[in-house]
Amino acid sequence: MGHGTTKLKKNFFVNMLKGLTKGTHDKHTTYLNKDDMKELEMHTSSSYSGIGLLLDFSDGKILKVGATMEGQPRKRRSAKRGPNPCH
Repeated sequence: MGHGTTKLKKNFFVNMLKGLTKGTHDKHTTYLNKDDMKELEMHTSSSYSGIGLLLDFSDGKILKVGATMEGQPRKRRSAKRGPNPCH
């Protein structure tokens, strides 16, 4: 298989993927080539953190702290579990 055939197959495959993603009619779904993906990763790679609480709303009535996460700010400050974690 020559270089030209390989390139044609690659272009066919890439265009197929572009068509599939466009066919979803979803504005958030798109095909990213290698360079576009690197650029996206560069712009979205960061560290996000909160206060380290896992919330529980399982009863459907009261939002409460279900757990604290190790090494996060609230765990270091001994957050209480339950509906009034700051008291």
